[in-house]
Amino acid sequence: MSIGRTREAVQAYAQVVIKQPAMEHFRKATRGAAVRAEALQNLGNVQASERQFAEARALLEQALAIDPDFADAENNLGRVLAAEGSLAEALQHVRRAVSLDGSYTEARYNLARLLHAAGDRRSAISEYGKVLERRADMAEAHLSLGVALAEEGQIPPAIHEFRETLRLRPGHPEAIRNLQLAQEIESTPAKSVKPRPR
Repeated sequence: MSIGRTREAVQAYAQVVIKQPAMEHFRKATRGAAVRAEALQNLGNVQASERQFAEARALLEQALAIDPDFADAENNLGRVLAAEGSLAEALQHVRRAVSLDGSYTEARYNLARLLHAAGDRRSAISEYGKVLERRADMAEAHLSLGVALAEEGQIPPAIHEFRETLRLRPGHPEAIRNLQLAQEIESTPAKSVKPRPR
C-alpha cells in the first residue's frame, strides 16, 4: 500500500485482526490474547488519528475486555473520550492507566491536562510536577505547568516554566506569548484598593 492510503490500511488491518476465526486466537493461548489486545489498541489509535472516535472507542474497549490491565489502552481510551467531550469518563480511564503503571509519563501528562481542563488546577500542577520529575526535558509539560501556575496567580514560577519551555524549544510561539503576558502582569504594580466609605 502506498503512503496516504490510511483508510485502506485500516480496513486491511481490521480484516486481519478482527475477522480472524476465534479458534485461531484460542490456539495461541495467552500470548495470542495479548497480541490481539495490542493489535486492537493500535487499530483504535489509527481510528482516533482519523477522528473516527466512535470506532476508536469500540476497539479500545475490546482491547480492555481482553486485557483489563492494559495501561496503554486505558490511556488512549481516555484521550478518545476527552476528544468526544466526556471529560469525567476520560479522567477515570487515564487515572486507571496511571494506577496500572505509575511510571507511564504520557498517561500522567494526559491526567494533568484533563485535570486542568476540568478546572482542578492544583491537582494538575501536582501531576505536571510529577511528569517533570521523570522527564525534565518535556517542553509541553513545562508550558502547561506555567499556564496552570499563572492561572493560580503564581506568576514568578510560571515565568520560570515559560523560560524553561523556551530553553528546550527555542521560538515556541505559545511559550513566547505566555512569557510576555506573565512579565507584563509581574511588572504591573498591584492597584491599591481603597475601602469605600459607608
